[in-house]
Amino acid sequence: MRLDSVSGEKTVVILEIRGTMREEEIEKLRGVVKDCVSKHLYSSAIFFADKVIAFTNDPVNIYIYAQALYLDYHYCRAYHLLNSSQNVLQDLQFRYLAAKCLWLVGVIFVDYLTI
Repeated sequence: MRLDSVSGEKTVVILEIRGTMREEEIEKLRGVVKDCVSKHLYSSAIFFADKVIAFTNDPVNIYIYAQALYLDYHYCRAYHLLNSSQNVLQDLQFRYLAAKCLWLVGVIFVDYLTI
């Protein structure tokens, strides 16, 4: 917000900031995600993978993000991400991970019903 010196009115200035990252920076973030997964820091991996997805919509990054969600027991979120990316119909990796998510959601639901 700034004050107009002539009329004394307040004017709101809206700045549009477009996030652009170079490929090297995205690769570093992708490496951080893989490092977090290898150290079983799944919530950190999810955080950084979400940032990578915000800048690129690359299927490789979507899969890494879905895999981190799966490893942290977020099966419904992982399935929704995989299914909404439309790659689940084309890529076998996507299909397999989506099927594992659906299967585990079903197992958890059945266990819940038997309690």
